[in-house]
Amino acid sequence: MAENNPELSPPQDVRKTVTILFADIVDSSRLSLTFDPEALQNLFARYFGEMNSVIRRHGGVVERYVGDEIIAIFGVPMLHEDDALRAIRAAVEMCDRLVVLNDELEAVWDVQLAQRIGLNTGEVITGNDRQGYRFLTGEAVRVAKRLEEAAAPNEILIGEGTHKLVRHAVSVVPSGPRALKHGEKFPAIAVVAVSAPATGFRRHFEAPFVGRKRERVMIDTIFRDCVSNKTCHQLMVLGEAGVGKSRLVSEFAGSLPGEAIVAYGSCPPYGEGIAYWPLGDILREITRAEGVDPRKQTVAGIA
Repeated sequence: MAENNPELSPPQDVRKTVTILFADIVDSSRLSLTFDPEALQNLFARYFGEMNSVIRRHGGVVERYVGDEIIAIFGVPMLHEDDALRAIRAAVEMCDRLVVLNDELEAVWDVQLAQRIGLNTGEVITGNDRQGYRFLTGEAVRVAKRLEEAAAPNEILIGEGTHKLVRHAVSVVPSGPRALKHGEKFPAIAVVAVSAPATGFRRHFEAPFVGRKRERVMIDTIFRDCVSNKTCHQLMVLGEAGVGKSRLVSEFAGSLPGEAIVAYGSCPPYGEGIAYWPLGDILREITRAEGVDPRKQTVAGIA
């Protein structure tokens, strides 16, 4: 009967290309020796709650918690063209969120947490077991776990598969082989920052820019007027999709003098409470350009 009834049949396993995120708390064993079990549970619950909200806002799904570890997937149950970029944005925001959370944890529990994050993209087999829990199998999962293990405190490491998909959108530092506990060495790429205006795919502007002389003169005149009078001006570029709005702005930004700081802000195509997201992006870009720690400065700026 079960074979003829789709409601009673076990769910089918599927092959998907997803991005897996592993995150864990550094030196959690020390915390277990210091804290009462109930206090430790409340501490972890506070951390997991904050990180889970970040992951969900970027379209990820927390597969499970294992001890002090978070395992999240981007691309299940629904695939997006920018799942890899969403995962990295989530990882960066998790680090920023922990900076804020640590102020609370220090006031309440007299402790600050550090975390390691590893991400990797690749093919997996995914489905639900008989109890309804999701499972993942594939080399991509093992690589993501190894990257998390190899990361330094508050560092984000990504695999080559992920980097190929987001290299237009992130600033990275090739860190070379990382040694793991059992002697294995693992190649890794450390994420420094993610570009605010980056999309799931890269726009190609290789063709020569022609026309739009009137618009370029208008924008340049407004900019010079702002500089000479030390005033602000809001300029809105409107047009149908594909007419070249992004290219016009890109050409103008590229023509500015070297001392000008160009800061980008954009609303992602997903999430809630994102009305002020561009303002946060702009603050982070400006602080990076001025050589200030973007995480600490962002906290001060937003507050």
